Amino acid sequence: NAEYMGGIRNLCASFMTADTITVFDYKLCPREILAKTIQGKFAEIVLFLARVSDGIARPSVLLDRVTAYVHAFMQIESFVDVDIQSTLRHALITHTFSNALEKQKQGIEDDGTEARVVVDYVAQFYAQFVLQRIVDGVMYSPLYGAFITPILPGRLAPPGPPAQNFLSEPELRALVTLLGPTGVDALDHYLVNGIGKNILLIKKILTANQPICEELVANYHADEPAGVTLQKFTQLQQLVSSVTTIGNICFLRAMLRKALSEAVEVALPFVSTVVKTAFSLYPPNYQRRSDLLAVDLMAKACGLSLSADPLLLNVCVQVCSTQTDVQLWARLPFHLAACLSCSAHFNTPAAHYDATFEGSPAGCHAFATAAATIVGAFGITLESLREGPAEKPTRTAVVHSRLFVEVASVIAMRMVALSGKMQHRELPSLFVVIDKFVQASEYVGVEVLDSSLPYPLVLSSYRSLYETPRPEQRPLQLTPETTLDDPNF
Repeated sequence: NAEYMGGIRNLCASFMTADTITVFDYKLCPREILAKTIQGKFAEIVLFLARVSDGIARPSVLLDRVTAYVHAFMQIESFVDVDIQSTLRHALITHTFSNALEKQKQGIEDDGTEARVVVDYVAQFYAQFVLQRIVDGVMYSPLYGAFITPILPGRLAPPGPPAQNFLSEPELRALVTLLGPTGVDALDHYLVNGIGKNILLIKKILTANQPICEELVANYHADEPAGVTLQKFTQLQQLVSSVTTIGNICFLRAMLRKALSEAVEVALPFVSTVVKTAFSLYPPNYQRRSDLLAVDLMAKACGLSLSADPLLLNVCVQVCSTQTDVQLWARLPFHLAACLSCSAHFNTPAAHYDATFEGSPAGCHAFATAAATIVGAFGITLESLREGPAEKPTRTAVVHSRLFVEVASVIAMRMVALSGKMQHRELPSLFVVIDKFVQASEYVGVEVLDSSLPYPLVLSSYRSLYETPRPEQRPLQLTPETTLDDPNF
């Protein structure tokens, strides 16, 4: 009302009466005290708005609420000579990054002693989605460019909010607008630490199966010996689960980079164009050259994808400390190809490639993406560990990627001859997994797939999957009135 606004004007005018106030031996600056008070209150408001009872607020809702408070605080500038915009910007920057996330960069777990801020809750919430809730029915859909919670026949919807409420392109765009490049980088380190944990689990499984893998290396091209060898592998389902989790993390990292790139293009179009042009003129920094690190940092802050992912390569280097480790990871393509023989995962209804989502609920497309990513990353790492300068850093990555396609194709083709109880009922989806690996890999092309799998076979697999929808599942139809908030997802 008018009386209240009049009191506000008089209070603001009192801050302009004197620059300083002397109290005994102390000098106080009223406007400085006001700025610090506004900064602290605004930070508390942002943290309060971000947290809800069952997790965090939706990024788009949080962005709208924070924007409303920013506009309200900006009105103070009409009465007091205080730079409110800089004050609020400083509050947002200091309250989207924390010492706890600095520890995460070093692989140290947060013990809860540090003051938790917005990005701590955001990182914990999103890591839970990709590390835990994926097994509860959450999947990434390349068609919609989002993580979704599809309704599957015979399965109840997982508890909690639908994944598309937090892991869709509009929501991540709002998230990166709030966090900025620094907050996104902190969240990226948190996700890469999740990849590192799964890499350690994969290493244990690879160590247990190393003698069996050596047998597969010698006889994968032979029918009977290879069939017996594949049955000797243990913990393949756990290996598939870890690789699939890495694939979902890769999808989320790619979505964050895309959202950050779009946000920077809108906020700083000139800077975005200059960085993209400069980044395209430099070769991939596989060897971590110091003269290229500045360009890599600018490109990462603008949301560009780095062919030589420094965080992922660092994880690979940490698990290749001995010569035994090098020999172990050199057999990674054979272990991943052997996973296709795991009927407990790839021969189930959940492994069926659903054309309405361009993926499978079991995350087989995530397995293919992760396999292409880690095979390439470990190939680059093993090449860098060779004695002498590496003339072609991607040589081993190319060889290992080709090797996976060859061995996986041989294993898949051998399953075509199976019949009866041993018959593989999801063979078309299995061939799609190999094709998705080639699509996700930077080191092999379609010609490599054509040399291992007949092109008509891959084409007929896609045709059967796209022309024959599953009768027990209703395809989701998106209209201009239907968004990713549709409860029918």
